[in-house]
Amino acid sequence: MGKNKAEIVISLLSVVFLSISHFYPSLSVLTFPGIALALLILQKKDFKSKSALLWVIFTIVFLLWNSRYTNDNWTDWLMPVTYSTALTLVFTLYVFTKDHVRNRLGLFTMCIYWLALEFLLYSHDAQYSRFMIATAFDAQPYFISWNAYTGYMGISLWVMLGAVLLAKSWPWIESIKMPQIHWGWLIIALIVILLPLVIPFHSSYIVQHDLVDGHNKQLAGSGEYIGRTALWVAILLTLFSFVKKEVSA
Repeated sequence: MGKNKAEIVISLLSVVFLSISHFYPSLSVLTFPGIALALLILQKKDFKSKSALLWVIFTIVFLLWNSRYTNDNWTDWLMPVTYSTALTLVFTLYVFTKDHVRNRLGLFTMCIYWLALEFLLYSHDAQYSRFMIATAFDAQPYFISWNAYTGYMGISLWVMLGAVLLAKSWPWIESIKMPQIHWGWLIIALIVILLPLVIPFHSSYIVQHDLVDGHNKQLAGSGEYIGRTALWVAILLTLFSFVKKEVSA
């Protein structure tokens, strides 16, 4: 299968997995491969020419997610487009910082940038929380009950870690035929994904509408401290990248 066909297949699978994960709660774990497939495109050397493809993927996905909610005004349908545009800019920012800073975290940095975006848009308007990747698990309390201690974005961090590990287990190649799987990364990914099932259940878990309604169920920390911390780290990484770019120019 050629490069273009491989990209089309990967893009379609990403859209299908991320859509199914929200409309069928019992299949919410498909969020992990859905995000991982999008991250495969991010790892391409010619990412700049593929950024539009990522924008299309997430615009379709977020429009579908948005259809599950009540949208009283036409402007409510601008939110998914805004979110996908901002997320594409985050991907571009990741590539920029990777090019100008010796980033030993590699793809794991996307966890920081993704959570930073979630927190930034949620702080602007709580309705943007409907596009957080944690929302796919709202109907799976045994997967998310521990967010009473981490905040709702603790689930987003868990999803991103699992997705990054999956992406690292199947690095981008020019054809999706006969992929070379890195079994070590795959095993770690499965452990991370299944880890919440061995954590004691807590009845005061947080779901998306709690963020919109302002219900504070968090038992530890102050607010969405994981997202807030990610935002500050993302700002520092970006500023440092600009400084390195100017110094090396």
